[in-house]
Amino acid sequence: MIDWIKSAAETNPDKPKWSTVTFNPWDYQDAASLQAGFFAELTEVFGGPSRPDEVRRRISAFGRSVAPFASLGAIVGFDLSSSVDAAAKLLDVDRSVAVTRSRLESSLEAAKTPVLVIIDDLDRVSAEELLLTLKLVRQLGRLPYVHYLLSYDETTILDVLTRTSLIGEGSLGRARDYMEKVVQVRFDVPALRPSDAVRLTNQGLSDLAEDGRMQLSQEDSNRFSSAYFGFIAARLDTPRAIKRYFSQLRLLAPAMGSELDLVDFLVLTWLRTAEPAVYQLLQRKRADLIGSPRSSTSYGRSNRDHLENQGAEWRRQISDSGTRPEDIEGVGLAIGFLFPKFREAWSTKPTDAYRPRTLGIAQDVYFDRYFSVGVPEDDIADDTIRDALNAYSTGNEERSSAVMLVRIALERNPELVVGKISRELDARRPTEPGVFQWVATIHKDLPLDNTFLPPAQQLEAAVALLLRSMNEEQISAAVDSLVASGNSEFLVGVLYRATHEYSAEPTPSIALTERQLERARSLMVHELADSDPQRMSTSARSAAWSWSSVDPVGFRDWIESLRTRRGEIEALCFFVNSGVSLGTRTPISRLSVGNARI
Repeated sequence: MIDWIKSAAETNPDKPKWSTVTFNPWDYQDAASLQAGFFAELTEVFGGPSRPDEVRRRISAFGRSVAPFASLGAIVGFDLSSSVDAAAKLLDVDRSVAVTRSRLESSLEAAKTPVLVIIDDLDRVSAEELLLTLKLVRQLGRLPYVHYLLSYDETTILDVLTRTSLIGEGSLGRARDYMEKVVQVRFDVPALRPSDAVRLTNQGLSDLAEDGRMQLSQEDSNRFSSAYFGFIAARLDTPRAIKRYFSQLRLLAPAMGSELDLVDFLVLTWLRTAEPAVYQLLQRKRADLIGSPRSSTSYGRSNRDHLENQGAEWRRQISDSGTRPEDIEGVGLAIGFLFPKFREAWSTKPTDAYRPRTLGIAQDVYFDRYFSVGVPEDDIADDTIRDALNAYSTGNEERSSAVMLVRIALERNPELVVGKISRELDARRPTEPGVFQWVATIHKDLPLDNTFLPPAQQLEAAVALLLRSMNEEQISAAVDSLVASGNSEFLVGVLYRATHEYSAEPTPSIALTERQLERARSLMVHELADSDPQRMSTSARSAAWSWSSVDPVGFRDWIESLRTRRGEIEALCFFVNSGVSLGTRTPISRLSVGNARI
């Protein structure tokens, strides 16, 4: 608005043309330099060969007459401490305020040059600087052809004035009366209409999309619309607020690319901009924010009490972060939008079944990306996973740097990388033979893991889910690829999961054809041909047991061949139950008889 007014004044079709000067009190370190700068800016308007030099001299004279002694040197351009004679000259009778004002008014009347002095952000200066600026405006406000445009937030101005000795604390009425003596004509800027805010927000998102920084799908648009009208719109209510928000997005979006959930990123960036202290709080409360909410079946009285206590504590911490009371609810809705676990405590109501969104901030492996604004060193970009998959899909794995990066990351953090590969397989549903052979190779190279949820099982589950979504021809091609990989344990693990019903799986199990079973059987028989039941590894024994369920005929024939080659006692050894303790540094193998352990 100020730029528009300034442009209108400078392009005024009437004669003479207006001159404008912008005075920013923030540019000066103290009250003395502020006063000197004020007159210097006003004097500069009348500079140049076409300007009346008389007016400049009169403005300087008037400035000297009203300035405190300490700032005289700044106004006239020399150091008073080095020239006592010059200081005495400045204090002569001609410095009378009435005399110098009268002379200045006469010069301005003769010049007939209308001047608009724009003072913006008046509400951001200290109390002393504010009083001085207002005093200067009052002193010069009646000068002919000189006009002032003051821009400020009235609530802040009145609050600052009540902290001065001139007004007194708590005297809002006196502060308002004082401002009425300074401002003759006031114009209250109307609130930004909701339709205009929506238009500016849409324009900001469109600009990001056109620049290639951020492109939202229809689903993303629907989710962001829910967030915008739910809690963001109430705070994006001025052009300044909207501009700050999209400046943050333009700065941060290029670094993230497709490595984040875009809507989560939009909402978190709004929190970063509007509530920076709450944004910092989220990082400190990571453990309390990540994870799925409780099951509604366990939602008893004790749980409700616990959640109510959690909600009350969150409200206290958000309030302590400096959030205004009227904004606390909106901030809570924003955090709940990002973190279902928080939402349950905030509303103390059961939440719907929650499945973490791909790349969502509520997923442990992605949380840090949103705050580091990049991929941490111990992580790997999702784009790299996709590039490696593309390479194996097209047969270009030998020339792919992404394949090498994935291999390195697997050695450093197998759980993280396997999880990402599994999610990408689920999202893309590839059918190319090269992909299956690559995943089988990864499975084989994974270190032995004694944890309860080893990465190897996650890979098996991901490929089994792929098989469940394929037709018979595609399944046969996938089985052939897995057989060609030579990883019998992976093959049987995948087939076992694909052919058995699991309540958590969204797709039905499959039934293998005789040809598919024969292909799998050929690899298992080859791998187990020389097996010694007494010395089989735990993983090999587990694979053989899975095979017995997938292919009972092939397993029976193998046991019969084992009995023929090694005798009945040796064959019987395979059926002795054994178990390995999990989660320990040195796993212990035990024989087991029913519930007893030997």
